[in-house]
Amino acid sequence: LADHAVDDAVHAKLRELAECRPVDVKALVEANGYATTRGLKNVTGYELSLIAADGLACGLLPKCPVCATRALRHAGHGQGAHALTWCEGFYGDSRCTSSASGDAPAREAPSWDVPA
Repeated sequence: LADHAVDDAVHAKLRELAECRPVDVKALVEANGYATTRGLKNVTGYELSLIAADGLACGLLPKCPVCATRALRHAGHGQGAHALTWCEGFYGDSRCTSSASGDAPAREAPSWDVPA
């Protein structure tokens, strides 16, 4: 998909997810191996929706090569050099030190598992 088509697909999924119960969005994110906490704090409902929308539209991001968690995030599909991939994971009590990159990582799977 072209960058603008990817952005459109992510935004369409985000609109669909707005109709879902927050507990169902959280279950979707968890079913695909993503963290729903950052250290001791819960990821917000809106952030869970962004993670789910990206995954449903673009596929499963790989695990972070530094902390080995599925906490990579990617934003700015249609922004070329302004796109950003970063890690929000933790290992032990420390925040992951993976560096941010403008390169979108290859997706591990073309689609997410959707729990029944």
